[in-house]
Amino acid sequence: MRGALSELVPAGVASAVAAVSSDHGLIGDESVLIARAVESRRCEFAAGRRCARDALRAVGGPAVAIGRGPMGEPRFPDAFAGAITHGSRFAAAIAYPAFDLTADHAVDLVDERDLGVFVEIAPTVIGDVERYLYGARATDAMLLAGVFSAKEAAIKILSPRLERYVDFKELRAVSVGVGDEFLVTGPDGQRVSSRSRFVGDVLLTVASSCLPQPRRSCAGV
Repeated sequence: MRGALSELVPAGVASAVAAVSSDHGLIGDESVLIARAVESRRCEFAAGRRCARDALRAVGGPAVAIGRGPMGEPRFPDAFAGAITHGSRFAAAIAYPAFDLTADHAVDLVDERDLGVFVEIAPTVIGDVERYLYGARATDAMLLAGVFSAKEAAIKILSPRLERYVDFKELRAVSVGVGDEFLVTGPDGQRVSSRSRFVGDVLLTVASSCLPQPRRSCAGV
């Protein structure tokens, strides 16, 4: 999985993957952020923070506590940006220097052994226009999982940028390329491109903004 994620990220972006195993490895105020959560949530949170520090180290960043912003986004240290994601079994993170103001990046991980859940929640994942564009494929579980993950990653970029939570229904995800790439259009015409790959039953997605915009840290968990 580590190799698959590293192949998805753009040049200059570091990535890390870890199994969700324990709540060890939290530093600074991180343990306070998750103190009231159940054990499974603490383990997922800790795995994500450990991944973020591994990715930060790979791009020359400091091993510091990663806080939480007003919308739940991880707060990376000055001069760096990144994103965190996790499922019940795995966590992943990306990090990169923030001197390039032309793009933000985000990562998402879908850990679902039964993709049929996406058929059940399809009305919340795709809108009428997307349903028309996809036609018969609009009920395909793998496609819906890809759309879901692409939109999740796009929300991590667009919500902090717009300083409000962006809802799924505000986004339109169109499949491009060979089917594992999506172009997501959001409010004010902002666009995010994404690439996905299945590794076993885990779907990894990396997204990047398409238009020059001022950078803010990507949202995460």
